[in-house]
Amino acid sequence: MNPFQDKYSIYFENDFEIPKVSKVKCIISVLLNELKTCYILEYRWIVISGNEKIALNEAFPFIHKNEEDYDIDGVIISKNDMTTQMIRHVIMEDTELQKVCGLGTTTNYRKSIIHCLASLWD
Repeated sequence: MNPFQDKYSIYFENDFEIPKVSKVKCIISVLLNELKTCYILEYRWIVISGNEKIALNEAFPFIHKNEEDYDIDGVIISKNDMTTQMIRHVIMEDTELQKVCGLGTTTNYRKSIIHCLASLWD
């Protein structure tokens, strides 16, 4: 059984860019494979502000990463307690996530989780 809904919208921002803020929206679909042993995360990126080319947008979580280290369209990862929690935190509302992410921003916390998920590619 998939503990998640179909789709979630999350936002990434970079408020350090001058003269304007960059912001991207990621629509994440969380699916299970046929055997229900892997999560299939599908990403659809939408530029809200900043550079129109997603790979060059300062808010894009993988902007300074080697393109071989991630897939812009998503990732397939093993379904286990850790990956389930990671996905829960990525899709959590900002107000709830801020309570558990420490002193950093929700955007930076999500970016770290997205990078970790990319490294767990199955």
